[in-house]
Amino acid sequence: MSRLRTAIVLVPLLVLIFCTGLMARPGDPSKATLAERALVAGDLPLARDLFEQWLEADPSDYVSWYNFACTRALLGDTLGALATLENACTAGWTDSAWTAGDPDLKAVRSHKRFEAILKRMGTAAAHIASGVEREEYLYVRQSALTPCMVVKSPGYVPDENKPVPLIVLLHDRGQDIKDMRDLVERMAVPNVLYAIPRAPYPVEEARGGFEYWPRDLALTGAADAATNARALSADWYADLVQSLMETESVDPENIYLVGYAQGGAAALLAGLEHPAPWQGIASIAGYLPESHRERVRFDQLKQAGTSIFLGHGSNDREVTKSEASIIEELCETSGVDVTLRMYPAEHELSDEMVLDLVLWLEEQMERVSMQSQQP
Repeated sequence: MSRLRTAIVLVPLLVLIFCTGLMARPGDPSKATLAERALVAGDLPLARDLFEQWLEADPSDYVSWYNFACTRALLGDTLGALATLENACTAGWTDSAWTAGDPDLKAVRSHKRFEAILKRMGTAAAHIASGVEREEYLYVRQSALTPCMVVKSPGYVPDENKPVPLIVLLHDRGQDIKDMRDLVERMAVPNVLYAIPRAPYPVEEARGGFEYWPRDLALTGAADAATNARALSADWYADLVQSLMETESVDPENIYLVGYAQGGAAALLAGLEHPAPWQGIASIAGYLPESHRERVRFDQLKQAGTSIFLGHGSNDREVTKSEASIIEELCETSGVDVTLRMYPAEHELSDEMVLDLVLWLEEQMERVSMQSQQP
């Protein structure tokens, strides 16, 4: 039997499916709650999909990892259930007695990895009971630099009397600078300066790839360290803009931040932490971590006059379209200028998305130009 946070009232399956199809709003049940309801109702495929989506956003939720393992076991996905149960243990699940007798995990009980997981849970529980403090990660500002590629588009002429727009591009988790280089060619915006910084933290399972905040921090429950790591990343992009303005002819009123997937989340966080430099922020297939879903942060974006562009595939199963809808509503509540475009696409940067992104950027640049001409 899966372990739930609170008592859950069974609801008809038809009603459950209808509710999960509605646009998510701040205050609505989280995907974790909806996933638990689906599991109790017996809709295992829906529960599996919702747990996947929720844990992508909050990998520190060990109860959801455990329930996700039960869901996979009930679906007959033995190896997936074991891997997920290991993640539950990593995130902080230590109830080996409950796990050993849970009928939902019957399919994995005879596997050797299951015995090892139970032993690991018992060791972790004993460690906690002993009162010995766990190791802590500390992330602080350092002198080492993150590489950044600077690309000058056709028509760019360095002239301190004619500053040009700056567009900062952020890649996805597990990618590197080169993965965003072709976007410059696809965008083809003339007479601008592009900056493509590399995310600061290496991803162990993706050789050569990087991420904006270490996922392992959330998995190990080091929430404070994860928050600090995110803040340092946000600081870096504000520092990057300042550095480029000292070496290049950049228009301080014409600076934009564009991110894809986790890069889209990093772009939103950078804007919410330091709204002042950004005329506009674009998040493609992105999301907003729970830690930053506060209206006061969006009020600051409004005060800075920052515009937001959201592009999302309606068939995106990795980051669902409801994530974009949540961001849109937070923007609208605070009066932030927001544009949301949905596309018949999956988790990708489609040609239609890039075209609309360019049109939005050109609209913002035209607005800045008109304002500068006013007496």
